[in-house]
Amino acid sequence: MGNKYIGYYFNDENSPSDNFVDESVDSKFGINSMDSYAREVIQNSIDAYDVDCEEPVKVEFSFDYLDLSEIPDGAFIKYVINKCLENISNPLTKSYYKKGIEILNSEKIPCLKASDYNTTGVRPGRDEAWGYLLYDEGKSYKTRPGSAGSHGVGKKVPFLRSTAKTVFYSTYNKETQGRLFEGKTMLVNWKDENNKRKSSIGWYGKVDENESDTRNIVKPLEEEDFGNINPFFIRQKDKGYGTDVTIIGVNVTDDESKKKLKRDMICSIMDNFFVAIKKGKLIVQVFDKILDKDNFDDVFENVYKKESPLRDKNSNFSLTDYIEAMNSGDVKEETIMDTSGKNKIGSVIIHFKLGNENHKKYYAVVRNQGMKIVEYRINKANQPYTAVVEIEGEELNKKLLSLENAAHDDFITKDDNYDIPEDAVKLLKKIKDVVSNYITEKTKIDANEKQALEEFTSIINLPGTVTDIKKKEKNKISKKVPIKKKKKGDANGNESGMASTRQKRGNTPDPKPHMEPEKEKNEKKKKKKVSDGGNNNIVLFDDYTREPFFIKTKNGYIIRFTTESNLKDAVIYFKSINSDGRSVNAIASYIKNFKFNGINKKVNNDGTISGLNIEKDRVNECIIETSKDILYKIQLEIQCREGNINE
Repeated sequence: MGNKYIGYYFNDENSPSDNFVDESVDSKFGINSMDSYAREVIQNSIDAYDVDCEEPVKVEFSFDYLDLSEIPDGAFIKYVINKCLENISNPLTKSYYKKGIEILNSEKIPCLKASDYNTTGVRPGRDEAWGYLLYDEGKSYKTRPGSAGSHGVGKKVPFLRSTAKTVFYSTYNKETQGRLFEGKTMLVNWKDENNKRKSSIGWYGKVDENESDTRNIVKPLEEEDFGNINPFFIRQKDKGYGTDVTIIGVNVTDDESKKKLKRDMICSIMDNFFVAIKKGKLIVQVFDKILDKDNFDDVFENVYKKESPLRDKNSNFSLTDYIEAMNSGDVKEETIMDTSGKNKIGSVIIHFKLGNENHKKYYAVVRNQGMKIVEYRINKANQPYTAVVEIEGEELNKKLLSLENAAHDDFITKDDNYDIPEDAVKLLKKIKDVVSNYITEKTKIDANEKQALEEFTSIINLPGTVTDIKKKEKNKISKKVPIKKKKKGDANGNESGMASTRQKRGNTPDPKPHMEPEKEKNEKKKKKKVSDGGNNNIVLFDDYTREPFFIKTKNGYIIRFTTESNLKDAVIYFKSINSDGRSVNAIASYIKNFKFNGINKKVNNDGTISGLNIEKDRVNECIIETSKDILYKIQLEIQCREGNINE
């Protein structure tokens, strides 16, 4: 090769170190490379939307088989990968590169192309979008505020889908009316036939090795240079402005693997861009299948649910439920003010659906480009729910963008390595509070709601669990607990005021008839220990003459119980029991006032009440006043030091 040519350029490696491990091995993007690929390619297309166009962004994925000779410098790519294999010892990297050689040795090379339409194309220039796309790591050129891609590292994602680690780019730019073409290969360090060390990254383009500015040794091909390039790789003018990204050597070896590729792409696109597609912001074509707002539900039923039935169950969220929330759920728009509280900065639109098949409690956050970013769980929600939260407003989206991680699948609010925008963190918290308050209100159980007796049965049999007792049903529901000592009250041993809610308690059989009383007592004590505090073990106290009994009131709860021992300096814990059976601390945030045996007591931030002296053989009464009329199933626990328990 001469000093000036069209082809590949790998510069000499002068660094004292060599890299023989492919960076994709430990890349977060590689955890699910299909999802990462779909997200990265489509979000870049949405970011390049032509605002003068009246049609939505369209992204088309096409597939073709090419001879090695039809791929620009295909034989040289194969040569370099073989040279890389001579020095690789990492087994995972070696397996990647062996697969690449296997594909390149095939009679036809499978290639996957993504083309976008109704976009502006990529602006040319070394210090413009084209230069950032092909050369610079950690740089991204975005012309629209709130654009999704901002870290400049997602451009590596297409290489994860290439066994040859090679991608070609072609664009037709609206502003300059020009077309460009260039390629890039990302491998490991290697040595040529002269044993000269070479860099891991190479570029295909117009090469001038005499260029004094090494940043410009390689330049993209322009229209006059396209003569020998297969038209498959070049953006054709009759297709309109936009960009084509072509991956070489996709791992497709037969019809079945091609069908799987198509299915996985459709499912990934629907998972991540269901809002953009359903709202008419995006159209995606995967081979012969079109996804748009008109046929989304049909493709969802006949492709997603039939061909990929496990996706809903293997993730935190369920697309099935998100679709139902979007189609028929309640819709609520809430205004978001800036951190000063004076100016509207945007809004959130909440699509809410109560209940779901898998008992999930997550909501999806979707920024204005229509891509799902992250799912959050609300633990204090009393019932399963599904919600989709759209973030509206240019300024608000721009703030949230500053918190997104490189993979655009989470918001980072704390990092010791760099400063996080404090105002953006506050805005995210404000959004989460608004959504949490709305969903908590929507998922509360109405105390006046009619429920079947069967639903109460499983509740009333759990000690310390709340129930809403109906006038017509109260005499049908009973909770039998062994009585060891008769208390003051009526002839049946009921304390005053409780006869209307509890039936007479009789003696129940010994739960362990084969065990001697003293042995049983010792066994019981063995289960008490919670944590070891030296000579004063903390124990979970559960020796009740009468177990905690809960009554729902208009403004809260009344809890009554009687212990077998005197307890000094005890702590009471209240736990909320969700409808999925999980214990959470939701009730704590609603406790307004608390009285123990008629005396006001301070409620700690975690909802506990400490420093209590509990008398045995007394009907102890807790009165909880809540800030809202809520109905949680709750449980009471008492902890105390062993030395403070007197029989």
